[in-house]
Amino acid sequence: MVMDKAVRRAVLWQTLATLAIAALSGWVAGLRGVISAVLGGAISLIAGVASAWLAARSKTGSPGEALYGVLRAEGARIVLMLGLLLVVLLLYKQVVALSLIGSFIVSALLFTMAVFTQVR
Repeated sequence: MVMDKAVRRAVLWQTLATLAIAALSGWVAGLRGVISAVLGGAISLIAGVASAWLAARSKTGSPGEALYGVLRAEGARIVLMLGLLLVVLLLYKQVVALSLIGSFIVSALLFTMAVFTQVR
């Protein structure tokens, strides 16, 4: 239950940050900037939710199993983020790199911060 709250909060923070960066990117670079920023935030959001889903379904019978589950989920998150970044960079030829990477990094950091802060 606590993890669900943390993940929901992380998704909220990521969404708000992505929208703010998209608005700024739209002002600076137009529609291409908005699309790039939204894609960057979406990459991190998708990978984070997939990681949380994988971690929640891991065995937690012992500390070793729990650690293995968390590390496996984090590894999957990294592989998914790199794969999605590659797909976007290969398919979206008009990408605004600063918007894409900036939104991606901010969103990824917010996910990590939100999941590891205490939920009340």
